[in-house]
Amino acid sequence: MNFDYYKYSAFISYSHADSKWADWLHRSLEKFSIPKSLRKEKNLDLPKSLYPIFRDREELPTASALGEHITKALIASRCLIVICSPNAAQSEWVNEEVRIFKSLGREDRVLCLIVDGEP
Repeated sequence: MNFDYYKYSAFISYSHADSKWADWLHRSLEKFSIPKSLRKEKNLDLPKSLYPIFRDREELPTASALGEHITKALIASRCLIVICSPNAAQSEWVNEEVRIFKSLGREDRVLCLIVDGEP
């Protein structure tokens, strides 16, 4: 498994009403260090950390073509982490990000963090 292929370890998809959760998750994942013992196991080519994690407010420029930037970031991301809540369930942007990521053939790399509501 080669981890150098993707620019981002993950892309965080969320409703902006859940930005406190996105802030927490983004900080936590970028600070996480993969244990050396795990990185040294056979046939694993793991990086030292999960940095960088894509989060729109941290990574995107102020631009008129945000859709294009989002799509490029999704293509460049190994995993998609969806912060799930009633807000996210109603968000057209979250739905579109999941749709695009799944269309890339990576539906097995969609991770869900349920922060509110019923699954």
